[in-house]
Amino acid sequence: MNFIEFIWNFPYIRWHICFILLPSIVIWLFYWRYLIRYKKTILFITLIGFPGALFAEILGSTILRIWYYNPAQHLGPFILGLPLGEYIFMLFFPQFFVSLLLIVRKELYK
Repeated sequence: MNFIEFIWNFPYIRWHICFILLPSIVIWLFYWRYLIRYKKTILFITLIGFPGALFAEILGSTILRIWYYNPAQHLGPFILGLPLGEYIFMLFFPQFFVSLLLIVRKELYK
């Protein structure tokens, strides 16, 4: 089994690839000249969003046990009760969302 087949066996990672990583790549391929002007904004939102998301995830899954993560469906080690894939999501989702909002703003207010 190669690396791609191995990664594809984890549903959560598949979800990240399909709905966060690939759309981010497409957005940045077409709008990189525009988005690079907002690199500080994108970085700021990502770095500010990470601690808030981390707090909410730890509170919801580890402390209050509202939800849980099945180790069989998550790749990598668990850190502070959260799978590695969740940390990757908390870093990439704000970047994707802010980039998407900037593009919508640009297209609506030409």
